[in-house]
Amino acid sequence: MVITTKEEYQVVRMWMLLSEMRKGAKAKPAYLEIGQYWIDPQGRKTVIGLQRTLGGYYFDTFALCSPFEIRRDNEAFWRIADEWVYPRVKVTDTIKRNGFKGSCHHIHPVTLFQELLTNPKAETLMKANEIELLRYLCHHPSDVDKYWNTIKIAKRNGYEFKDVRMWFDYIKMLERMGKDLNSPR
Repeated sequence: MVITTKEEYQVVRMWMLLSEMRKGAKAKPAYLEIGQYWIDPQGRKTVIGLQRTLGGYYFDTFALCSPFEIRRDNEAFWRIADEWVYPRVKVTDTIKRNGFKGSCHHIHPVTLFQELLTNPKAETLMKANEIELLRYLCHHPSDVDKYWNTIKIAKRNGYEFKDVRMWFDYIKMLERMGKDLNSPR
């Protein structure tokens, strides 16, 4: 996968590596671009790619001679876009300004870029190097929105988020018990 830009768009390009092998012969590797995610400055995404074939459980079944067209975003493109990233990453100025420094931190790149473009909390967490909280935000944005004040109070009082899921479970339990979530004690 290659992360690059085109004008004001963030582009995540997906490639498939093919290899022809025969006994006694040297392997012949080749690669083929199978899809692209285009993310506009407002965080909206569009998928352009090859047509998929009926491949059952396989994700890499594409009609290799089909044209690049706008496609429905499906699990195949989504899972392939979350694989190995080419180390030279190019991002838009807005994403760079919002705290991205070259690593996706094991967060799906499309999700990360959309959050950085649309959610000021993601920008805050990225700039504060709160990667575990950012990862949680990408999967559970409503939890982070709901408990944002509690997160700020915890950070202000020096709390280190080691196990974010456990922390959110604990905060939800305290809320069910009727405890004050705006007090550091």
